[in-house]
Amino acid sequence: MEEQKDANLATYADEHAMRLEFADIVRVDANAERVILTFIQRYPEAEAANRTETKPPIPGVQYMPNGRIVSRVVVSWPHLIRIRDMLNKLISERASDVVAAAQTIMGGKKAIDSEK
Repeated sequence: MEEQKDANLATYADEHAMRLEFADIVRVDANAERVILTFIQRYPEAEAANRTETKPPIPGVQYMPNGRIVSRVVVSWPHLIRIRDMLNKLISERASDVVAAAQTIMGGKKAIDSEK
């Protein structure tokens, strides 16, 4: 992954590739040659609907999925290291934005926890 250095790179993207989606969870699977990043969007309303008093699944009851895979990406280890370096640089350059966002999220989490 080049850090936007190749301005002459001719690319094509269809509608699906250009769609932006939030991901709440990132799962990582790896072996010696590659890393797979799976980005998942959670459905909190399904989690609430699936909650029951009994722990095991009830026979004959269909549960709603509580998450959806929005994207999967596979990269080599050297590629992952380049991505890490680019993200670290971005975080350093945008440190005040990162801190403000983290404080907002943590403030929101504390407010939610206090309502329980």
